[in-house]
Amino acid sequence: MIPAERMLRSLINKPNFTQIALTWNEDHSPMYEVADGYYEFDSSVWVSQDEYLKAMLDNSVWTLHWYPDTPIGSCKIMASSLEAIFEWIDKHGKT
Repeated sequence: MIPAERMLRSLINKPNFTQIALTWNEDHSPMYEVADGYYEFDSSVWVSQDEYLKAMLDNSVWTLHWYPDTPIGSCKIMASSLEAIFEWIDKHGKT
């Protein structure tokens, strides 16, 4: 298992009944929109306000969405880079 996979799997408690989705520009880009104006800052989703501002400036939105225990309750974080996503995981660990 590569380190990135191990880090992502650390977020879930029951790997046979959960899901992890990692996407880039999934919401705004298919709609031929730019990130700036499409998203609003929400501190419960964006890893930081600086990351939100950078994502808007760079038109780059990484989203990690996972279901730690069941297919019902989920967690979601967003950042301007994959590196920022992994830094958040490393800092916050399991949910």
